[in-house]
Amino acid sequence: MILRDGVRRFWTRTRIAGASLVLAGGILIGVGGAYYGYASSARSDLDKYNVSAAELVPVLVNRQPAPAPILSIPSIIPELSLYSGYSGFDPSAVENVLPDGFVLIDFTDENALSPVAAATSISIPDLEIQASVMELSIQDLGDRRAYETPDSAVGHIPETLDAGENGDGWYFGHMESPLMGEGSVFRNLHLIPELLTNGEEVQIFTDNGTEQFLYQVTATRVVHEDDITLDGDGSPSIHLVSCFPRLVYDHRLIVDATLIARKTSS
Repeated sequence: MILRDGVRRFWTRTRIAGASLVLAGGILIGVGGAYYGYASSARSDLDKYNVSAAELVPVLVNRQPAPAPILSIPSIIPELSLYSGYSGFDPSAVENVLPDGFVLIDFTDENALSPVAAATSISIPDLEIQASVMELSIQDLGDRRAYETPDSAVGHIPETLDAGENGDGWYFGHMESPLMGEGSVFRNLHLIPELLTNGEEVQIFTDNGTEQFLYQVTATRVVHEDDITLDGDGSPSIHLVSCFPRLVYDHRLIVDATLIARKTSS
């Protein structure tokens, strides 16, 4: 009797364990299928994030683009491999009102821009984005080298121009960082394409402690992580980059903005 009860308990526990494994496998398959479906849907919807403000809203500036600088940037991470180039934006006129204290930059003046200190903060008031800026360093990972990832800050690629200078500056930040916990400084960056499509202007401010610079967004675009480099047309511009889409992160959302005004800190 004791042996029979023991055998019965053994098979009961075995059935429970087997049923648990089947249930866990079913859950994993379901989660995997749901994620695959979400990722496919997210990737198929990326075209709506390719928006050029040049076709929608004039910008407050009349400037002549500067010659493109020659940058020496190591190809050390997949994110830096191809940039589609200038968005075609050719601002010519002007109608909006500058924030208090800002003055238009006269780009016809050969001395309009000179080297400045690196930005220490960046903000996009319309999106409630406010973050410090750090200069990214290159890390040796043994079999490869890569820029460090910004931790709860926006990271500036130091081989590119600083905000307020006559050329392209590149700034990277997390839209979210659920695994590494490195913040979500660009959490609302994905809202910019819709704002542009609706005819709204989006302004980006940088501050280096001495001067503030005002940029106006001219375009947004999405490229695969393997298809981005740090090139540009050499005009006074900044480019904000974040991993995209949410929970997939195999593309990059790029926001292009052109410099229009400055303000000297009091």
